[in-house]
Amino acid sequence: MFSSLLQLAGLAHNWPTFSREEIAKHDTPRSLWIVAGHSVYDVTPLLGSHVGGDTALLKRGGGVRDCTEDFNFHGLAARGEVSSYKIGEICPADRHKPYPGPPRVTAVPPPVTVPFTSPEEEVDSPPSFIKATTHKPTSGTEEEEEDVPSSASSNGLSHAMPRSVSA
Repeated sequence: MFSSLLQLAGLAHNWPTFSREEIAKHDTPRSLWIVAGHSVYDVTPLLGSHVGGDTALLKRGGGVRDCTEDFNFHGLAARGEVSSYKIGEICPADRHKPYPGPPRVTAVPPPVTVPFTSPEEEVDSPPSFIKATTHKPTSGTEEEEEDVPSSASSNGLSHAMPRSVSA
């Protein structure tokens, strides 16, 4: 009764209602409808000018999910402007139905496992993508092994590091 009085006074709008099936048909750049709460918006005119890009709108087209949270992300001016794109409401019979689109992904996917050779397995030859090469000194002379200085053992170092590493 109260809503009827508001409508008669011109303070409330008697919006047309749309089924979820009808809303789902409008998910292309030619006709793009989104849903926030129980309201249906035709955001087709926003394509090409939406700050977040067309993809942000297209992903939500056809009423695949409730965009109320997305609307709240915007500033007051943008939230006020969106009311001009409202074309109707979800019919009362469909308001309790779950949204047809996939839910937001909030979980981190499990790590990818890669097979490996365990230390117990013996490998006869390296995989085919590894090429064996031999290193030849650039100076033309054979490299000689140098003695580890006695200071290495007196420092308490248990491992001696090589003096040079060939690439």
